[in-house]
Amino acid sequence: MHSVINRYVRNLGWPLLVRDDGVFLPGGLDIVGLRVHAGLAGEVNTEIRRREIVVPILAVPHHWIFLTEEPYQRLPPNVAVARGPIPLPPTEVDGVVTRWVSAPTSNVPPAAVVVDAIRFVQRKR
Repeated sequence: MHSVINRYVRNLGWPLLVRDDGVFLPGGLDIVGLRVHAGLAGEVNTEIRRREIVVPILAVPHHWIFLTEEPYQRLPPNVAVARGPIPLPPTEVDGVVTRWVSAPTSNVPPAAVVVDAIRFVQRKR
């Protein structure tokens, strides 16, 4: 776990909350998570990749969490903001290890690009 923590801190510059139950991105940062049900989230991820946008995405039980900057617009239905602590791999949530769907490589994108992709997918449904 030590190497994972070093990667988050050294490569991404993320401050971490390390507890007995896992590693978390703390609240109070400029990074939040847009929590989307897994079925819709998969379609949104396809749309984001089509648009060639890089978004760190976490898989937790029944949901995916898209890491973005704080949203300043109204969110679509069934999208919630997680402001922390946000579980990072290899933390377990409900007995399931959190995993990266799309691992972070640099800064998180503005929430608007993810919200736009969510709305686009919802309109197509």
